[in-house]
Parts: sequence; structure tokens; C-alpha cells
Amino acid sequence: MAHASRPWWIIGSAAAWAHCARTPVADIDVLADEDDAAEILRATGSPYGAGSDSELFRSSVFGRFDGATLPIEVMGGLHVRSDRGWTKVVLTTREPVRIGDATIWVPSRPELILLFLRFGRPKDLARAALLGAARDER
Repeated sequence: MAHASRPWWIIGSAAAWAHCARTPVADIDVLADEDDAAEILRATGSPYGAGSDSELFRSSVFGRFDGATLPIEVMGGLHVRSDRGWTKVVLTTREPVRIGDATIWVPSRPELILLFLRFGRPKDLARAALLGAARDER
């Protein structure tokens, strides 16, 4: 993430895990500005383009790279479909989490819960419930 010049976040299951909700983590989802997402993916040598493999999510920039402990998916310009059409995901909170010598950034617990509720899939609703019940043990 050294190539990012604007705020970025870990979202999804890894962010829930960072908030002490014990949920399976299959990959790490990174939400960044569109330009930063493209630069990060270029720096890793990963192919990228617009991401629209779902009827629920789409992004202006999307790419995935392996080589870390878990696959990392980087997205910029993430949109979620709702009854009102496509709306852009805009996060307003950013909390640091130290992992070894590194710092990652995640949305606040309340904002992450709202994001999971907005996504609305069964696994997201379960994560929202876990976050509501989880104690912060960091």
C-alpha cells in the first residue's frame, strides 16, 4: 500500500476480524481511490480492469493478486446495487490496526456494520451480527 497517496481501507471479513469478530477470512479486500487502486495493481504486476462479475457489486478498478498469505483483492470506485440503483461506497471513518510492524486501516465498527448491512448477503448479515456482539480485544 506504499503506492497509495489517498486514504484506503481493508473491508470485508478481514476488517471484521481486525475488529475481533471471529469470522472466516478467505481473502483481503482493499478499498482505495480509483487511481491508487490502479497504481497498486500495476506495482504488483497484476492485471486489472473494471470489476462487474456480480449483480450486487461493481467497481471502476478491480484486480486480484496472490503472493501474500491470503489473496488480496483491490478495488477502486466500488458501487453496490440497491433498490435505488447503483450507489458508490464512500467511507467516512478510518481506524488504524497494528499488525506486526505494519498498520492497516479499517472503517470504524459502526460504519463496518452499516456496510455489511448494505451489502445484505447472508454472510454479510452474519458478520454485522458478530461485530455487534464482539468485544474489542485489540
